[in-house]
Amino acid sequence: RIVAERTGGKILIACPLGVTKQTINEASKLGVPVRYVRSQAEADAAPEALVISNYDMVIKGVFNPDRFTGIVLDESSKLKAFTSKTKRYLIEAFQRTPYKLACSATPSPNDTKELGNHAEFLDIMSSGEMLTRWFIRDSMNANEMRLKGHAIKDFWRWVTSWAVCINKPSDLDPEYSDEGYLLPDLDIHYELVEVPLDRLIADSADKKTNQLSMLPSINNSATTMFAEKRATLADRIARVAEIVRAHPDEPILIWHLTDAERDVIAREIPEALIVTGSQSMEEKTDRLEQFSDGRARIMATKPSIAGHGLNWQHCSRVIFSSMSHKFEEFWQAIGRSHRYGQKNEVHVHLVYAETEENIIRSIHDKWLKHNEMSEQMVKTMKESGLENDIKHQMQIDIERREMRTDRYHAVNCDAVEEIKALPDNHVHLSVSSWPFSDQYMYSANVRDFGNCDNDEDFFRQLDFLIPELLRVTVPGRVAVVHAKDRIVYGTKNSHGNMYIEPFSDKCIQAMVRHGWLYLGRITISTDVVRENTHTHRLTQTEMRKGGERMGIGMPEYGLIFRKLPTAGNGTMSDEPVTNTPEEYSLARWQIDANSHWRSSGDRLIYPWERDGYDYDDHIQHLEDLDEQGRLSRSSMSEPIPSDNPLVWWDIRRQDVLNGKVARANGDEKHICPLQLDFIRRCIERWSNKGDRVLDYFAGIMSVPVVAIETGRYGIGFELKPEYYDIGARYCHERAYEKELPTLFSMDEEC
Repeated sequence: RIVAERTGGKILIACPLGVTKQTINEASKLGVPVRYVRSQAEADAAPEALVISNYDMVIKGVFNPDRFTGIVLDESSKLKAFTSKTKRYLIEAFQRTPYKLACSATPSPNDTKELGNHAEFLDIMSSGEMLTRWFIRDSMNANEMRLKGHAIKDFWRWVTSWAVCINKPSDLDPEYSDEGYLLPDLDIHYELVEVPLDRLIADSADKKTNQLSMLPSINNSATTMFAEKRATLADRIARVAEIVRAHPDEPILIWHLTDAERDVIAREIPEALIVTGSQSMEEKTDRLEQFSDGRARIMATKPSIAGHGLNWQHCSRVIFSSMSHKFEEFWQAIGRSHRYGQKNEVHVHLVYAETEENIIRSIHDKWLKHNEMSEQMVKTMKESGLENDIKHQMQIDIERREMRTDRYHAVNCDAVEEIKALPDNHVHLSVSSWPFSDQYMYSANVRDFGNCDNDEDFFRQLDFLIPELLRVTVPGRVAVVHAKDRIVYGTKNSHGNMYIEPFSDKCIQAMVRHGWLYLGRITISTDVVRENTHTHRLTQTEMRKGGERMGIGMPEYGLIFRKLPTAGNGTMSDEPVTNTPEEYSLARWQIDANSHWRSSGDRLIYPWERDGYDYDDHIQHLEDLDEQGRLSRSSMSEPIPSDNPLVWWDIRRQDVLNGKVARANGDEKHICPLQLDFIRRCIERWSNKGDRVLDYFAGIMSVPVVAIETGRYGIGFELKPEYYDIGARYCHERAYEKELPTLFSMDEEC
């Protein structure tokens, strides 16, 4: 109303079927006239500034979005389905509409994409960008996303910058009275229908393993679930009829899922008014109004038809003849009766077979998540206030902290500011894992390199850091950048198809642009099976369905750069990295000089993995060959093996045409923090004992820790206080361990 008055434009309200009349009636109580319209011509001719229509009419395209100043989505859970026609139309059609309001009673707790769709509809942020900033794929289910633990507070603060969650007036201000806004009690009755023992036994054999179980396995498969519902149909509807007969004078609302249930309900409960999807819009509307007006005592329909928006406070007894895993649908259906204005305790009867107890547990778990999400949002809203721009809430200052000893220097600070304070030619080696542009947001501080909108912004930030890194590095010495290419999912681009962004190449270009010499890349082969648990890109099932869409695993890279030596020194560094044959054997060189590195793992192994690759054993074996005079000086005696089919490690390098050398890369998903053996090998390869080793994106100080362990001086800069606290403790522990006397050192002193 206010927008219409100030702009002189019209506002379109979109709502579910049957809700228009109730909305018009409720608005009239507030003195706000609203007109129901079914076409753009009717909307233009209406004297009222606010017009209303149902979603079916809006999606059909009968309205011209450009003719409206504002759009209101009543029951905006219509945006829920990530790829639905409704969601796509609403977002695209009203993209230019200046004023938008979305109202939803139940943002789905197990569908993180729904909040993203709301943000995209409101022009806050694309759903894909939201997912990449704050969410990570659930390793247990490639279809699901979960909120990253360290991002919970930042995410909800962002949500409260454009959304409010209100359960009662005091959620907005403690001084507001909650009188009249406290819902009556909700009493859930679990109506368990027993399954005959003979069918339990007959159905208990697992088709794959042939093993017996106490109950038939009812999973999330629609085929299996509905087969079980057909088997228990008669018994469940008989229980529904018993409940109806037990309450002969009360209005009763029956929710069902299938047409078969509807037919049996119509036969067993003749007085029930049936509302179906096949009925005309006029007939459906008339029947819904009959129940609303009290002309019909009992009504049966599906939640998909009448589960949103309608006000049936006159009915306090609700029966679900069937249950599914869809919590949002279930909760909305209850909300038709359990809502403000209801004067009686609401009784909800859940009728289900004993073979469907997992569905009840699923709904219960999602209910808890729903309450948790609502409480979290209200709490954050109270803490942060109702901000219009999340940037107003982001930090820019940071309290600098440091720990400095004769073995390490750890600093909680902004890397750009801190590196400026280092003297020229001070660092002998830097090893650092760069943030992956806008893919992860590590903190709410604007100094965080992850707080950027795109690659252009990210590398613009690095333009302040890279020249300083060059300045502080000893001439002729090395900088190692850990990176990998990025997966750009279909949700984050205009064409909806996944592709790989050559992010590592962009990192190389950024370093070279500021004067670094690029020496090559180390390919770190990792686990394609593990990556497969996080994405559908590599699954065998998807490969069989459409192999042309599938990619390969993602390797990690160690990108090697060198600062030019001082003029007059030729190719040698001002402070060369030197090693004796005892310190750095030929065998070690043959492995380290290869561009394909493997990790020893640094984890507990399964019994069947005991014969796996071991870096130290590989070196020892080659050293044994060298002692016997059998280690070749002209070619690699034993190439580094790979159990990854995407790494062709057994190619004969001499078998080439025109001197071209065959070459291929490995694969895997990024693992954070950086692997310790990778760090150790970099430090031992490109630094001397006593050298200063820097990580300007130190995280939990993995690089300084390994520097301490290998007799170097570790330097680490980290912006996030939580990471710094952990890392500083690790540095302290490693330094303390290095100071502890051993039995042999004590003997030498004696």
